[in-house]
Amino acid sequence: MQGDPQLLAQLDDAAREKIQWLLDRETEYLDQGRYPEWLALYAADCTYWVPAVPGQVDAVDHVSLFFEDRALMEMRIARLTGGDAHSLELPLRVSHVTGPALLAGIDSETGEVQVTRRFQATEYQDRRTRDFAGLFTYYVTPVNDAWRIRTKRVDLVDCDGPFEPLQVFI
Repeated sequence: MQGDPQLLAQLDDAAREKIQWLLDRETEYLDQGRYPEWLALYAADCTYWVPAVPGQVDAVDHVSLFFEDRALMEMRIARLTGGDAHSLELPLRVSHVTGPALLAGIDSETGEVQVTRRFQATEYQDRRTRDFAGLFTYYVTPVNDAWRIRTKRVDLVDCDGPFEPLQVFI
């Protein structure tokens, strides 16, 4: 993990390694279509958010491409893995390439950590590819002796452009 040395000094080596492992598993599980294991990396009160316009400040008062809590994420996963996604042509393959994780902040009261990383992802479905690029912002929270993702925000470079339906997590 990279970032401001003073900020990095607030996390011990073990915490940095666990957070790095968590973020690496997060994209790897998506690439492998291991959605239940992917969701297990998230906190009970998690949200997944893809804003519809650059710089969008909230998901409640504005339309978003995705804004899901854990219950909606579970429903989407059941649909994706249970054969109920009739408009989803198989095989579906995804590959993420991510930049270094950058420590962006630490909440001194809760211990929650904000981490950003650039990404590019390619989705292959129905003999077509779609490319996505942008910035992941994670809010990672300590849960017992582990770390879990409380919020994942996906800022797409072209978030305000035309999209075919987004059915899988980016």
